[in-house]
Amino acid sequence: MNYEQKQFKNRLLKLKIRASNRSGSHEGCFRYHKNNTEAHEDVKYAIYKKLMKEGFMVWTEAILETGDRCDIVAIKDGKGYLIEVMHTETEQKMLEK
Repeated sequence: MNYEQKQFKNRLLKLKIRASNRSGSHEGCFRYHKNNTEAHEDVKYAIYKKLMKEGFMVWTEAILETGDRCDIVAIKDGKGYLIEVMHTETEQKMLEK
């Protein structure tokens, strides 16, 4: 896949994130969610930082076009990744997601 194709796919994937003051317009900003535990936010920040250093477009606490929320959305080279930090969640919370 050439550069232009990757950029086109990146733009298509970016459209899957709801553009609003809450998520879509905050690419590259770390968003802290007060309802999460501190351990959860620490892990989320470590992942966010690594992805940013590797050149990904990154959103945290992004709201997707489906209305679902994801801890981290990362896009690079025409590929999108949804990351949900689970090891800090209780079993009940995981089942709810």
